[in-house]
Amino acid sequence: MQNFIYISLIAALQFFFCNQNLYSQNPPSSFCATENFQIQDEKVLSFYKNLKKNIRLGEKFYIPVQFHITGSMKASKYICGSDSGYFCTKDLLTLMCELNNRFSSMNIQFFLYDLPIYIPNSKYHNFTWENNANIIYASYVWDVLNVYITGNAAGNCGYAWPLGVYPNEPNQGGVVLNKDCTKPGSSTLAHELGHHFSLFHPFHNWKTIPEFVKRDSGANCDTHGDFFCDTPADFLDYRWNCPYTQTKADVEGDLYEPDGSLYMSYSNDECQNRFSLQEQSAIVHSLLTERNELLNHPLPDTLSDSLFSQPVLYSPSDSDTVSRDTVVFRWSSVPGATWYVITQWKFTNAFLQSFITCDTFYASVYNYGSSYWKWNVKAITESRFCQSMPSPVSNFKGSNLVYFNDSLPKMSISCPFNRKETSSINKSKLPQNVFQATLFPNPGNVDVHPQLRIYSPASEEVSVTIYSIEGRKIYEELLNIHTGLNRIHLTSTPNHKGIYLIQLISKEHGQWIFLKWVVL
Repeated sequence: MQNFIYISLIAALQFFFCNQNLYSQNPPSSFCATENFQIQDEKVLSFYKNLKKNIRLGEKFYIPVQFHITGSMKASKYICGSDSGYFCTKDLLTLMCELNNRFSSMNIQFFLYDLPIYIPNSKYHNFTWENNANIIYASYVWDVLNVYITGNAAGNCGYAWPLGVYPNEPNQGGVVLNKDCTKPGSSTLAHELGHHFSLFHPFHNWKTIPEFVKRDSGANCDTHGDFFCDTPADFLDYRWNCPYTQTKADVEGDLYEPDGSLYMSYSNDECQNRFSLQEQSAIVHSLLTERNELLNHPLPDTLSDSLFSQPVLYSPSDSDTVSRDTVVFRWSSVPGATWYVITQWKFTNAFLQSFITCDTFYASVYNYGSSYWKWNVKAITESRFCQSMPSPVSNFKGSNLVYFNDSLPKMSISCPFNRKETSSINKSKLPQNVFQATLFPNPGNVDVHPQLRIYSPASEEVSVTIYSIEGRKIYEELLNIHTGLNRIHLTSTPNHKGIYLIQLISKEHGQWIFLKWVVL
């Protein structure tokens, strides 16, 4: 039997800030700050004592991931490498492939729940801990693993948001990552998921409460330190290169012999490649106990290799010269594909942009100048983003010519933008002081004023702002809402078809919600 798990990313018993060593211009300020709770060790110890009772070997678990990617208001979500810009779509797929490899020994596989949710907000992109809760509120999706990729993760490389520790946050938790620490080859996300599934650092407890952990006769390794007997003593709470060659000794005079291969250690990313066997058992146990109500969902769509082919690029074809203002990229459909990933880069490899669509075309308004470019397309599904091969590369050249085209193709509404945005509000899951909103009808049309359905725990003011897909503000209104469910018709709507972003801000609680709106 296979189980498909809708699971939120929950650090069930502790709060973790974790840093890695991959960064560019603004290195994170600390490696890892842990805020412990008094009941934490006692609960984890009780949790681990029951490991063997709940392990079910041979099963495969599928976990959906919803990515939330921040960028500045002026940044393009397609351009890779900008300090103020969004995490690169191409790297996102690499991140998922590497994550699946890291968890394959436990038969755990992650898949894309939906397209990434882009949050055009400079404050969130470079946020401080004071507005940490707001970024979680902005676009949270229930019953899935929520991962936020930001510009600085409040000065850290990443942290796992805890389960129900603070009353005013979504109580299913989440993970926030620094995009500079989430590049290909980084183990940051695997480390944070270890925390989520109850794991400690191997140096847990030695600094604040020095403990003598033994593994020979009279062993107490299952009740002290990180509570595992197959993780060697590790006193290094800072980044270090492997193999460890220093001559530091522990309190008994023995030289340090830390295991740099463990994801939960602070060794550099290049050293890490595994969870210990006992850590793996704890992760699976966490799935089967804390999230056991989430095991009864359908499996993601999977296709055999023989059914998945490469797209054929139609235009621009090799050596075509394109317009300065608008370029329509077209390719063939692939049976079974959910989305297509388009990647474009200069001949010099000095610039790259990448994005996802469900269509077989993309109308770009980017000015390609007079440079020479390459591009290709890769077909993917929710669960097949590693095996499929991209199309052969095609070339084109930018120009200063302007081609007027009044019949550009429109983006399809078939893309499953945030599958839960149009679902009914689930009041039973609302944490204290959280407001939620949906939009109806969605998709809509230019002749109908949409209805906002807002649930609020108190009477308050809520600002509503509508942005175009390019980030241009086209409408703004301040609403006075009452406690409970509010049904409000927007008094103004866009005059053109397209994709729009509706931002709602609670003045009382400082909470944010983003809704995608399709106008036909």
